[in-house]
Amino acid sequence: WTFTTETQPPIWAESYPRIASQNANAFTFAGQTDQTGTIYFVVTSTGGAAPTTQQIVAGTNANNQPARIAFNTAMTAHSEVASAVNFNANTPAGTYYYLYAVARSGDKYSEVIRLDIDRQAPTIEAAQSFPVDGYTVMPVDSEITLAFNEPVRNFDGPGVSALTELNFSLTKDGAPVAFTFAINEIGDLITITPTDELDENSSY
Repeated sequence: WTFTTETQPPIWAESYPRIASQNANAFTFAGQTDQTGTIYFVVTSTGGAAPTTQQIVAGTNANNQPARIAFNTAMTAHSEVASAVNFNANTPAGTYYYLYAVARSGDKYSEVIRLDIDRQAPTIEAAQSFPVDGYTVMPVDSEITLAFNEPVRNFDGPGVSALTELNFSLTKDGAPVAFTFAINEIGDLITITPTDELDENSSY
């Protein structure tokens, strides 16, 4: 008698797939599995059912309508593949989207993984920030705290190191005021500490 073993489906490597970076115009998708083949993904609205493996491969959503973005790329076993994908007219800013990814090797398919794409800008939570806009009794030795409704990130990726120089300023009469910058571990609370005490009866 004889028997034939089954070919294993591709398995995603740890931390894959993922959105490696994102800016206002595009995002970078990164994927890696243990087999050579093809990675497929679609971007859909957040509502409704998830597409099936076959629908992802076909580039459609769960209703068999064209996905907002459909993409595929070749992959090599145990090697990361990174692809830059532009946002389009079907993925305007101001909302969230789901990305569904699946890998194929031969006639076998990996697990379908869903990633979130956030195209909605964070907002400041005034009730948890200090001072509030227009505050008139700010102590001269106080820190400034800005609380956001979600973690804030560097505009071109997941890091936050560039926020001090690129995204925040403190001024008096148009002149810059020196300060130090800190962000909490979660990434949703920023503390700005003026290097010197603020001037009394002055607007900043």
